[in-house]
Amino acid sequence: KNIKEEFSSLQFYEYIDIEKDYLQSNLYELDKKYWIEKMSTYDSHFSILSQDNQKKQLSTSNRFEKTLKSELFEQAKLYCSLNKINLIQLMYTACLISLTQYNDDISPTMGLPVANRDSLEQFNSLGLYMNTIVLNTFIQKDDSLKDILFKCKQTWSEGLIHQSFPFKSLVEQINPERQVNSSPLYDIIFSSENTSTNNE
Repeated sequence: KNIKEEFSSLQFYEYIDIEKDYLQSNLYELDKKYWIEKMSTYDSHFSILSQDNQKKQLSTSNRFEKTLKSELFEQAKLYCSLNKINLIQLMYTACLISLTQYNDDISPTMGLPVANRDSLEQFNSLGLYMNTIVLNTFIQKDDSLKDILFKCKQTWSEGLIHQSFPFKSLVEQINPERQVNSSPLYDIIFSSENTSTNNE
């Protein structure tokens, strides 16, 4: 099967027409309603940026990486299987717990880049369809680990269901107080990569 046949199912200009139809559809309105309700607890004053950085309006950023060794990876997979979550949801949960403790028990929002391909035709076509969704999970001190896992799984799963809603439109709807040194609605991007080797 040649490459031309493999990617001939959907051209990028056809995707643009699909997006235009979506913006006029009932699905768009349902997605908008979900995100407005989901972000109703968002407060732009609860930034995880240090007060010093906010005053200086610094625009620098840092990248934190964590690689799972093979033994820990297998243990994590078993834990996920027992708790009916996937590995990336577990990593998001661990990240959220750590950042909440660091952020004076205020759960920060995170941005999640998504492929934004919801059909087989789109998966088999060339083009950049990406969008960013906002992971907004509120956890409390008296939540058990299972409670937090459930909340994070629900946020993750629902966010992917409604991933077509443009991030730009969400910013316009929420209209947060803007900072020159951070993105609107989140200060952290969460992402994962499968870079397995013999030992990791």
